[in-house]
Amino acid sequence: MSINIENAKLLEIQKKLCDKYAVDFEKVKVLNSDLIALVEKGVKKKALEAIQHALSDIDRSMNYWREIFYLNFTEEIKQRPREKSLLALFLYLLLVEGIFSRIIQVITFMLMENDHDIYNPRRLEFVKSYEQLEKVDLFVKLQFIKKHGFDLLADSVDANLRNNIAHLNLIVKADGNIFDKKTGKPITDLELKMDRLGCMCTVTLAALGYSLKSHT
Repeated sequence: MSINIENAKLLEIQKKLCDKYAVDFEKVKVLNSDLIALVEKGVKKKALEAIQHALSDIDRSMNYWREIFYLNFTEEIKQRPREKSLLALFLYLLLVEGIFSRIIQVITFMLMENDHDIYNPRRLEFVKSYEQLEKVDLFVKLQFIKKHGFDLLADSVDANLRNNIAHLNLIVKADGNIFDKKTGKPITDLELKMDRLGCMCTVTLAALGYSLKSHT
């Protein structure tokens, strides 16, 4: 990845986020290079249009997510610890399903464009289009991108926490403390996991935006 003014600005933004949320910046730089390589080597014009459309949708979803996130800091919600914890759980699920999963969709599609095949075990078929890819489980896509070197991104989500939230396998006490309903163990790192996932979504979107702009 050659260094220029725009590139330096991208790295500066990413480094600030990584320092703030304890994400390995050196690995993020590798992520940048891998994404740029995917775009430059094999993404055709028609596919680029689909990717840019998807990124536009993701950007809008990110703005919606931020609006809900800022509710955490209102005086009213601060005085209602149980509702604050419920809101935080909803925000994590929304971040995974509405933003992170769509970023994974884009990267998986870019890998497909670079001649890497992905198989849908539910439908017993290889995926041939962006639309077909939307029907593949997130778990399968995460294993796929991890196989192709995107470990940092794939490992940034807590799939077990996501499933517990989606299936309401949690107990939220009046004081705001959250417990796993099956194990009884407290969940004390929700904020940390949300920060890390949000950071990874932001730095990845920045890298994707830079890659597409440089390519076009």
